[in-house]
Amino acid sequence: MDRYYTDEDIDFGQDERWNDGSTDDTYSLPPGTDSIHNWDYFEPEDEETERRFDFGNRQTDSNDDALPEQLRALLDMIRKQPWQIAMTKSFYEQALFMQDYEDDAEIVGYMNYFPTYRDMTVNQLRSYFTIRKQLRLGKAPDVSLSYLFVYVYETLMRIGVNTAEEGYEILCALNDAYRESEPKFSRYLTPWIRDYVVYNNLSAHFPDVFVQEQEQDKVVEVLDNYATCDPQRLFDTLCGLSKYDLRQAALYKKFPKETMDAVVGVLRQLLPAIEKERHHHLRTMYAGKRVSRSGAMFSNAVFYDPQPVRNAVINVAPMHRFFCRGGLWSHDAYVGADLSLKKTLGAILRETDRQLRERLGFKPKLSPTTACDAYRARIEPVLASWQAAEQRRRAAEEAEKHRLQ
Repeated sequence: MDRYYTDEDIDFGQDERWNDGSTDDTYSLPPGTDSIHNWDYFEPEDEETERRFDFGNRQTDSNDDALPEQLRALLDMIRKQPWQIAMTKSFYEQALFMQDYEDDAEIVGYMNYFPTYRDMTVNQLRSYFTIRKQLRLGKAPDVSLSYLFVYVYETLMRIGVNTAEEGYEILCALNDAYRESEPKFSRYLTPWIRDYVVYNNLSAHFPDVFVQEQEQDKVVEVLDNYATCDPQRLFDTLCGLSKYDLRQAALYKKFPKETMDAVVGVLRQLLPAIEKERHHHLRTMYAGKRVSRSGAMFSNAVFYDPQPVRNAVINVAPMHRFFCRGGLWSHDAYVGADLSLKKTLGAILRETDRQLRERLGFKPKLSPTTACDAYRARIEPVLASWQAAEQRRRAAEEAEKHRLQ
């Protein structure tokens, strides 16, 4: 059979390369740089002078002298921020400084892409810290998404969060609170939660966060072992993948054991031939080829970690892993699934159902369809053999009953 298969998994060599004892984990970064997360400063030109930001004419909406001392200190940090500091690190340092600050001010509007403190006016800053106090109390105020994103950014960086687990609970609670009212917010937050549990290796939450990957790997396991796996599991899995779910048919509801046995016999005979004809393993037709894709953690979020993950292998499902080397992340993915597999399985299961009804004299009968023509002649001898074996089994059972009487 090997001559027919052209879809063997590509070996990217992550495990071998990362476990060979090599100490070179710089990932070809510039000398003196140990991670992309450390590119925090750019060398300014000699003639450049330090720039200061106007930050939205803050003095026009509030008198600095009347502000709380810690808020005035934050404004001073923003004013003195050198232009060459990376925005993410600057925001991290400011958020860390303000992590325990609370305010009680009137809420004003605010909208900005990639929002941070430096983009807010004084009144908007006071509004944010008032909103954050409410959020930390478990409330869900109806406010601008920009305010919510700032709170999410802080949580992703574990600002005001005691443990990674606590941060996960905060993010999930936010997602639950705003999923219906702010679907756009949830579209961003959901993948960030996935990244968060990976980045902090919260393995207890992998089954909850990576449900699709877990289910996909269960199916792949069955398809890899369809010749030997539990018959009921094979039957249920392929019915679930099929366009024609035989579990919903009248024949199966009347004769579940007989139908399952017959269908499994047909599948184990036909599936190798289908693999040979299409030059692909069944698992590849279902899921596609397994590849490695690179991608930054917390994409489109403002995120900074002073001690970033540099090297890691995180298994979120049996066949899905995240890799980090030198601060660069990648993950396993499947691409190129055969969308016709669902139709193929549907044709096989429907024709098997039709022929079984004929052999068992079960009504209502099903009419033949042209979609099943390619499999009709292959299914007939398998069912004939199954029926003969079933008759011998029943005869043996009857003989044993008479012997014991």
